[in-house]
Amino acid sequence: FEGCGRFTDKAAESLAACRHLHTVNLSRCDMLTDRAVEALSTCPDLQSLHFESCDKLTDKAADVLTSSHCQLLRM
Repeated sequence: FEGCGRFTDKAAESLAACRHLHTVNLSRCDMLTDRAVEALSTCPDLQSLHFESCDKLTDKAADVLTSSHCQLLRM
């Protein structure tokens, strides 16, 4: 989804329903907020999440990921 300017928090919430996600690249998805990261943090198999240049994300997104049950190896 890298660079998809129309990818929204709602789309991330739908994507999070795919419980066996391993890698998600949301870099340059300008519409995303912390809500998208909160949704994806519920994916227990998530190992890699990229969100470079997502200017609406705050420190809260990082806090959510560090306290989540997903097994991130890379951010």
